[in-house]
Formats: sequence, C-alpha cells, structure tokens
Amino acid sequence: MVQEFKADGKLEVIHKNGQPYGIRDAGGYLLFFPKVTKYTGQEQRYVEEIQECYSLAEKIMNALR
Repeated sequence: MVQEFKADGKLEVIHKNGQPYGIRDAGGYLLFFPKVTKYTGQEQRYVEEIQECYSLAEKIMNALR
C-alpha cells in the first residue's frame, strides 16, 4: 500500500555554490542533486546543466506539495 507523502514542516530547496544542492523539510534532507562541475571550454554545457537542475528542483517541489 502506497502512503501519501506529507512534509514535516516547510519544504525548501537548499543551494550551494549557485546550484541546487538538495530538498529538505524540518526532518532533514529528502533528496540531493548531483553536483555540476565546470570545465574549461564547456561553459555552455555547464550553464545548460545548471538550468536543468533548477527546472528539476521546481518540478519536484511542485510534486511534493
């Protein structure tokens, strides 16, 4: 039987170094995002992956609410 998720307090996205790090509530972290690493000559890939992380964080937050 699947139970409905209920957050323990306010949900929030935690950011570190300008990118989403994880989603947490009052009880602790619910999930973590992979770190996007920036390499010389790959600035466009880095920007796209950071944008994808922000979009994913927003979609997950909407689903959890």
